[in-house]
Amino acid sequence: MFPGTSALDDMEPDEFSRIVTNRPTSPYVAKPASAFEGYKADFVWFPYLPKNDYSVLMAGGGTGKTILCCGLAAAISTGSPLPGETEWKDPQNVLIISAEDTGELLKERLSHCGADLDRVFILDCKASEGLSFGDDVQDFTDVVRARNPALVIVDPWHAFVASSVDLNRVNCVRPVFQRLANVAKKCNCGLILVSHVNKKPQAENANNAATGSSDFINAARSALMVIFDDEPGKENSRILVHTKSNYSAAGRSVEYAITPGGGMVWNGFSDVTRQTLENAAR
Repeated sequence: MFPGTSALDDMEPDEFSRIVTNRPTSPYVAKPASAFEGYKADFVWFPYLPKNDYSVLMAGGGTGKTILCCGLAAAISTGSPLPGETEWKDPQNVLIISAEDTGELLKERLSHCGADLDRVFILDCKASEGLSFGDDVQDFTDVVRARNPALVIVDPWHAFVASSVDLNRVNCVRPVFQRLANVAKKCNCGLILVSHVNKKPQAENANNAATGSSDFINAARSALMVIFDDEPGKENSRILVHTKSNYSAAGRSVEYAITPGGGMVWNGFSDVTRQTLENAAR
């Protein structure tokens, strides 16, 4: 210590702040970029469903979104290739958290889709009552960790947000989904948040269809939309359109058909794109 200086002059800024303001050291500490590891995106289904974050699935009533979710669960639980994949993978667990469907109905649809029923876990509309990833996300995290899933499907997402959260305000919605994305990172899984569609104009951006604040879809790393196939003779067919992709180029739109028993089959790819949807909305 030099003449004319005090012990405070030799202190680090955070220690000085703690003493002068009588406050504990802040938990928010910025690190140099060099302290972080390199980042490489991982996927449950490339490029549609990234791991360690959440994706949005937008679907209107009657489009068969739940059957699609059961079809995805079936492929992951058995390791069978999804569209665009060429090889079988190790079977993995899937968790479905539903506020709308019973376990009995979901089991029937999973069976028709060919799922391994011992690898798909269900928290149905009766068992999920009161669960929330709003202010306190610990219960939600515990439910996910208990089953070690590769994919978690939340249907619909807004049923699990605390009633105190205004879904149309950015400053209310963003912290909720930041916490949810962190759950996916901690549990090393992908998350599908199923969203009902709203009546917002979609001519400029097809993702406007997602329920709630635009920040909900802005914070998502991937977004998908289910639409009816309007070609003659394809009344039971649907098209899954990749409308947002942050980690790679968007994937091709995928066709699937709902079978008479309530299952589904993949039917290759479609030329419909996000631009197709936006042009049609104009």
